[in-house]
Amino acid sequence: MKEPLTTGQMNNRLAWYVTWVSPRTGNRLKKHFMSPWVALEFIATKAQYADPHVALVSRQRQYDVPARFRGKFPHKQPFRGRERTWYWCPCCMQPRRFRGTKEKQEFHAMVKTWSEEKRRYVWKERKLRLLHCSYCGSTNRMDAFRRSNQPWEVRKFKRGARRARRRRR
Repeated sequence: MKEPLTTGQMNNRLAWYVTWVSPRTGNRLKKHFMSPWVALEFIATKAQYADPHVALVSRQRQYDVPARFRGKFPHKQPFRGRERTWYWCPCCMQPRRFRGTKEKQEFHAMVKTWSEEKRRYVWKERKLRLLHCSYCGSTNRMDAFRRSNQPWEVRKFKRGARRARRRRR
């Protein structure tokens, strides 16, 4: 909420929507709003009582993971013999459990992986299975998803340094 609104969010009449699961029918419902503050009021007064996992979704922009949450999601968590995968959803703006699509779709993308010989993260092209958020429908094909869910490296600078130190190869 601290980030300023974009031009598309201000000019589009219904730039936000709230999504929740109906307790009666079990269907996912949507309600569109003009501003995030009105949507948050709707969540606080009505929607949170119907579904505790209600989500506020931006239709115009995807948001990166906040700096304080980087690297703190349980990406692989054991659960009854299977692993649960949690990722940052750039549309819902929350960590969510992503599931694979019913028809097994795949695509190629650049992913950061740890290299033992170089002792750092390197970019490699990999074949990935298409995952989707069950709350808002965003997929891991989005650039904002892959940018937010890569391993984060912190480079330390000495005091007074003007540029980064070269890495050993």
